[in-house]
Amino acid sequence: SFGRHHMVITDAGCAGRFGSLVLDAELPVTPVSPRSQERCLYFHAGSCLECVTRCPVDALDSHRLDKQRCYRRLLDVAQGYEDLGLADVCGKCAIGPCSFESAV
Repeated sequence: SFGRHHMVITDAGCAGRFGSLVLDAELPVTPVSPRSQERCLYFHAGSCLECVTRCPVDALDSHRLDKQRCYRRLLDVAQGYEDLGLADVCGKCAIGPCSFESAV
């Protein structure tokens, strides 16, 4: 499911990366586990907004994500690390109860 921070939360949490692989093969279907319904504590029971309080630029609140404000933060961070190439990252909202496992 998606968290209040608009990131995917899996059984392993939201601190991860996704990629794609295109194959010409038939693979077995993996059944959806019953636990996969809702992994965000805020959407599950209204009991958490840690991602909102951790956002350093107030781009996130209980109702919306200001993508422009968030992206400006990413660009500001990137300026400090120009020697690394593309480093437009923040991730402060991803640190919390859903970082490395589903909190629900």
